[in-house]
Amino acid sequence: MAHKIKRLYKGIIFVILIGVLLWKMDRLFVIKAPEILMMDEFNSLDRNTVDLLCVGSSHAYTSFNTEVFWNDYGIPSFCISGPSQPVGLSYYFMKHALKSQKPKVIMLEASCMLSAYSDYDYGSMVSLASLPYSTVRQKALEEAVVSSSWENMEWNILCFHNRWKELTKEDYQYMFKNTRPETKGFNPWWNYTDYTDSIAVYNTNDKEKPGQESIEYVDKIMFFSDSVSKRASCNIAPVPLYSIDKS
Repeated sequence: MAHKIKRLYKGIIFVILIGVLLWKMDRLFVIKAPEILMMDEFNSLDRNTVDLLCVGSSHAYTSFNTEVFWNDYGIPSFCISGPSQPVGLSYYFMKHALKSQKPKVIMLEASCMLSAYSDYDYGSMVSLASLPYSTVRQKALEEAVVSSSWENMEWNILCFHNRWKELTKEDYQYMFKNTRPETKGFNPWWNYTDYTDSIAVYNTNDKEKPGQESIEYVDKIMFFSDSVSKRASCNIAPVPLYSIDKS
């Protein structure tokens, strides 16, 4: 009997070691995109410390300056988003966030409202890779992603294993710690002193109806926002259309 218990303990320890090894390899090979590192920062937050949550595409994290909200208004905020992220993935990002946070306001950056699904492989991979393995991630993969690489997206290491030739010191450090400076989800692309010449100009008289799927996902976001925070908003961020370094 004692021998069987000893073998059982050894088996459990072996499984745990394999699990830890796979987790470390996952962190080693995953691309160190800012979206992934910012989500890692979000996952390390204390529970219920975000009052204003922003979800959406890259237009969100390049325009939603969380430092301004804190320094000027005393509002703790965070932005979790992904490149060219459609409304469907934004919905699942919000569901993940609500596992640990109860924001007073949820804001959807709605520049991708004309799309509920994404066939942009890199954007889909980065968005999914930033989500921890969970039923939320699996649902996002099954319901909000259209991609030729669908099967490889189930596991980060399958998406990014071919990075083994380009691994850097940052990759090895990330196995143990996220060394990116904390920005609460704000990641400006360019160092501008003047945005005047490149700001996106939207004609507010132009109209284009979003697809039915997008409308349904927006309704879901509004429903969950109402059940958690009672307040929600949709915004389109005025981001630059191209990069000019004026530093």
